[in-house]
Amino acid sequence: MRDIGGLLADGSPQAWGEIVSRYPGSDDATKRKILQHVARIQRLDRTIDYVLATVGEDPTPSEFDPMVSEAASLLRSRLRTPADFDHARQAMVMQETDKRRWVLANALVTFAKDVREGSAFDPLKGSLAAKLIDLHSQTRDPFVRSSIVDAVDALGNADAALILAKGVNVRDEELEAVRTANAAARGASDRTADR
Repeated sequence: MRDIGGLLADGSPQAWGEIVSRYPGSDDATKRKILQHVARIQRLDRTIDYVLATVGEDPTPSEFDPMVSEAASLLRSRLRTPADFDHARQAMVMQETDKRRWVLANALVTFAKDVREGSAFDPLKGSLAAKLIDLHSQTRDPFVRSSIVDAVDALGNADAALILAKGVNVRDEELEAVRTANAAARGASDRTADR
């Protein structure tokens, strides 16, 4: 049996098939080595495919898998253009498991949180929040569901996050408190920008 280093150097479809099959049983150091190799792949679509085939298919639950955040960091660094961001967002929507969706969503959200208003990425930030809201109802993993609520909030949609978290039990007073807090935050932000 070839070692992971030899398989990574080979890079053939057969070698990647073996890497993918051995990934879940590998230790964290080996998994990091695989992700570092994946990071050097030029094509974003291939990078996404390999990350999803390894980290996304690892049976370790998302909340206990340290590679989920490492994969997010790797993917986030590859989102150089709005087209890259949109490609990853579309790939996220097409995934059939909660973990695969979350691997991509985590990367997109950590990138989008820092997008400034008026940036070329700004319209895609709103589109991402809308897709996360849609995906919330299809998500079964409690950790991923909760993480989606946090992500929607982090993207500036506190009222939608509150509704996702509380469902039909949200009260008008709670929504009004969110709107008031949002207005105060926007006012503080506007005053800071005027300085």
